[in-house]
Amino acid sequence: MFLKLGRHPRLVRFFGQCVDGEDQLMVTEFAKHGSLSDCFEMWEDTITLTHNVAIMQQIAQGMEHLSAEGIIHRDLAARNVLVMSFDEADALKTSVKITAIVVVVVVVIAALARTPAYPGMTVAFARTLASSLTPSKAEEGRRAEGLEETL
Repeated sequence: MFLKLGRHPRLVRFFGQCVDGEDQLMVTEFAKHGSLSDCFEMWEDTITLTHNVAIMQQIAQGMEHLSAEGIIHRDLAARNVLVMSFDEADALKTSVKITAIVVVVVVVIAALARTPAYPGMTVAFARTLASSLTPSKAEEGRRAEGLEETL
C-alpha cells in the first residue's frame, strides 16, 4: 500500500523491507542531516524565520499529499521530519521530507501476522494501526494483505 502512495518530493522514499533475525527493517531514503528536531538543536542560531517558513511549507505539501490519498499520519512531529539538505545562506535550498507514515507499519505488521513467531498480538496491533486510516484505506489494506477474514 505504501508503494501505491507513489513518489512525492516531500515524503521519504520507501525502497523495501527486510528481516534481520526477529527485527523487521525498512529500507528508506537516506537523510544526511537527520531529523528536524536534531537540526533545531544543532543549528539553533542558524535557522532563520525564512528557513522556518520554507520548512513549514514543505511539511504542509507532504501532509496535503497524504490527505489527498486518504491517509492520516497520526505522529507528525519534528522527529518524523528528515532534513535532506540545509543551506545557511539560502533557505530555499533547504529540503525536508516526512517519514514514519503509519501505512508502512501496517504493511510490515500485516506481513508479520502471517508468521508463526507473531501470533494474535500482531493481528490485534495491525487492526489498531489500520483503524488510523480512513475506512476505505483500511479496507483496501486488509484486502491487499489478505487479512480481511483475520481482522
